[in-house]
Amino acid sequence: MSLRIVIGVVFIVLVLMRRADAERAIIVNAAGAPFAPADLAEAIRVRVPAAGPALQVRVTAIAGGVRVAAAGGARDVVLGDRTGVDAARLVALAASDLLSVESLADVGKPAPASRNDDQAIALAAYAGIAGWNGVLGGLVAELAIPHGAWLFAFDLGGGTLVRGPIDLSDAEARVGLGRRLGPFELRVDAVAEPLFVTTGAGDVTTLFGAGASARARIALGPTRLVLAAGADAFATRTEYRTAGSDVLTTPRIAPWLRVGVEVPL
Repeated sequence: MSLRIVIGVVFIVLVLMRRADAERAIIVNAAGAPFAPADLAEAIRVRVPAAGPALQVRVTAIAGGVRVAAAGGARDVVLGDRTGVDAARLVALAASDLLSVESLADVGKPAPASRNDDQAIALAAYAGIAGWNGVLGGLVAELAIPHGAWLFAFDLGGGTLVRGPIDLSDAEARVGLGRRLGPFELRVDAVAEPLFVTTGAGDVTTLFGAGASARARIALGPTRLVLAAGADAFATRTEYRTAGSDVLTTPRIAPWLRVGVEVPL
């Protein structure tokens, strides 16, 4: 249940971040105007491109109406007896014209150099599950260092066996080499996985092995959603017994799935 909650929280955060990135900032100062600043901001929003830098509009009351000013200039708008949303819509017509003039002033200027986030060092956090004669659920933090189409990755994490026959937790350390192919990535890892068993007399041991995985990286504004699937093969196995019977043997090959969020630094 705890793993489902973690995955659910990750998706909710991603949705909220995407909505925040998608909504263009419109800053309205409308002291004394016969409408709320939010009414004018919403009326402007439907008349300007959805993406772009923040827009600023200042409105001041004058006889019979208001004066609306933006970087493109200023204009007087006669409102008569209009107030509220109706007045805001009329003012938005003039404001959008002024904002269009502001945008045209930027035509011909060199565009700022875009950042290549594929070549930026990135941090990622994952929630995942692995097949371990049951389900081993956990969390992992990752540091990825790109070098051209290649990358080096370092993972640290841990988890616990969900509804298993014994109480078992693990830590995880990985060192990986990856190859990026557009939004996809192939990776091989060296894996060390300490195990901690508290059932009965308890036990501490470490499994060593290697892993292979594939990833899909989906851009969500400045962050990326990462979907990963792979499998680990371990050089040794450990058997656990209770009351003289085998209850769990660590797997020779353990498939796993992860979902995470990657942020370039």
